[in-house]
Order: sequence, then structure tokens, then C-alpha cells
Amino acid sequence: MAKDKVTTVEDANLVAYLVTKGFVAIPYMKETKDSDQRRVIWDVQGDIEPARQEFYGNAGGIRDFVRSLKEVRQDMHSMKSMVTTNKED
Repeated sequence: MAKDKVTTVEDANLVAYLVTKGFVAIPYMKETKDSDQRRVIWDVQGDIEPARQEFYGNAGGIRDFVRSLKEVRQDMHSMKSMVTTNKED
């Protein structure tokens, strides 16, 4: 692994996968020029390309897991908003 190589990554799911593979990810804030929006992005140390290909190639079903996790989180937020709405009635 080329330790001196650094790649900027915006996908939090990819970053999490890379960290589980032993990469070091350093977060920082990125501000857009056109607005006051700020995003967290990461500089990941090392040659991430093989691991990135694994992730996007759905190795071990990781992309399926991420998709399911997003659906579960959406369900949680929907349930919380319904409970909040019902309490107000």
C-alpha cells in the first residue's frame, strides 16, 4: 500500500469501508464557493483503488448492506415523524 498517496473521498459509506480495510481517513470541512453549505470530506491515505473497486463491485454484499441500512434509517425517521405528528394532535 502506497502510504504517501492521498485520495479525497466524499462518500461516507466508502470511507467507512476503507477504514475497516485499515486505511487512515482524515476528515475536514469543504465549503462550496456558491453558498454557505459545508460538507465533511475525507483525505484517505494509501492506494485505495483496489478497495474502492471491491466496494463498488459489491464484494461480500457491502453495497446491498449499505442500501438496506439506508432503507432502515428512512423507516426510523418516518416512524419518528409519525409519532411526533400524532403527539401534536
